[in-house]
Amino acid sequence: MPNTEQRNVLLFAEDPGAANYLVPMLPHFESHGVAASLFACGPALSYLAQHGLPHRPWLRKMGAAEELLASAKPDLVIVGTSENKDGIGLHLVPLCRERGIPVIGAVDAFMNAAHRFKGNTDKTLAYAPDLLLVADPWTKDEYVRIGFDAQKIIICGHPMYERLDSEKARLDKEGRETVMRRVCPLAGDRKVLVFMAELSGGLQAREFMRSADYTLPGRGGSDKRTNIIFEELLDALKEVSPRPFLVLRLSPKNSLDEFAAYTGEFDFISEGGNHLEIIYLADAVVGMTSTAMLEAAALGRPALSILPRESEKKWLPALAQGYLPCVCTRDALRRALPGLLSRDSAFLSPPRLAEILEFRFPEEILRKGF
Repeated sequence: MPNTEQRNVLLFAEDPGAANYLVPMLPHFESHGVAASLFACGPALSYLAQHGLPHRPWLRKMGAAEELLASAKPDLVIVGTSENKDGIGLHLVPLCRERGIPVIGAVDAFMNAAHRFKGNTDKTLAYAPDLLLVADPWTKDEYVRIGFDAQKIIICGHPMYERLDSEKARLDKEGRETVMRRVCPLAGDRKVLVFMAELSGGLQAREFMRSADYTLPGRGGSDKRTNIIFEELLDALKEVSPRPFLVLRLSPKNSLDEFAAYTGEFDFISEGGNHLEIIYLADAVVGMTSTAMLEAAALGRPALSILPRESEKKWLPALAQGYLPCVCTRDALRRALPGLLSRDSAFLSPPRLAEILEFRFPEEILRKGF
C-alpha cells in the first residue's frame, strides 16, 4: 500500500461511459482509507440513478465547476470525458491547475481520443489533465501519438470488469431462466438476439452519418449509422429460420422515437434499468463499437460487430486487433448469423482480451506529487 497523501478525491462524470469507468473505483479508494465521491450530471446522472449506483447529483449550472470545487474541497480530482464540448469536466482541469490540485483524466474508450480534451478550441490537448488513466495499450499509443507525455499515462484496464464479475455471480445465482422470466418473458423457447443500439452522433457527428465509403447501404431511408446497421440486421434475419427473438436495447442516449420506423420488426424493447441483465440472458449479441460489445464478450456471450465500413474497426481496438469478430458487408453478415446463433466458438472472445482489460487499481495516484 502506498503512503497515502490524497485523502479526499472528487470523481466527476457527465456521460454514461465515464460513469461506468469511474464508479467501480470507489471501493478501491475506500480500501485505502481515502474518501471518494462521484459527482454526476447530465446523462451520467440518470444512468447511475437507474442502476442504483453510488453517486452525488450535481445540478448547478452557473459557475458549476467553481462551485463544485468549493463544495467538495478535494485533494485530487479525476474527470471522465464527455461529448459536451463545454462540459464541467473540461473546466475542472484549468481550475484545478490554478488551485494546485492534481487532476487526472479517465478515458473509458479509444474512440475520439483527439477530441476528448479539445473542448471548443482548435487545440487537441487544450484541457489535458496532469495524468491519464486508460483502459488498454492502444489508447495509450494514440494519446502519445497526439502529443501526451507517455510517462504520464497509466494503463489500468477497465474497471467494468470487476463489476461484471459480481453481476455475473449474482445472475448465475438467480439462474438464467428466472432472469428471462423477469426481464424478457415473451421470448419463450426462442433464441434471444440482442441488438445494442448506439447514438448516431457524438464529438464528430458527421462520422456517424452515411458516407461514400459505406459498404452497408441499409434501405436508403435513413443516413444515420445505427439505423443503417439495424436495417441490415433486420433484412438479414429474414433469411434465418427459425427467427430469433430480437431485442432492441437502447443506449442511455437513445430515444425510442429514433426507431419508430421499425415498429413491428423487432420483438422487444429494452431501455433503462440494468443493461447487463439483457446481455446475460441473450443467446447472442450484435452491435457496433460500443463498450457493450466488450461487456457481452466478458459475460461469455457470442458477439458480432456489424460496421458500415472497415475503417471503423479502429474505433474499438478489440476489433482492430481481431479479438472480436466483425462484418462489413451483407454477404458476410448473412454468413455469420447462423454461426453466431449456434454459439460457434469463432464468436466467443479469447481469454487474452480479458487479461488486457482486467482492472488494476493505480495506487500511484494516491501519492502526492505523482
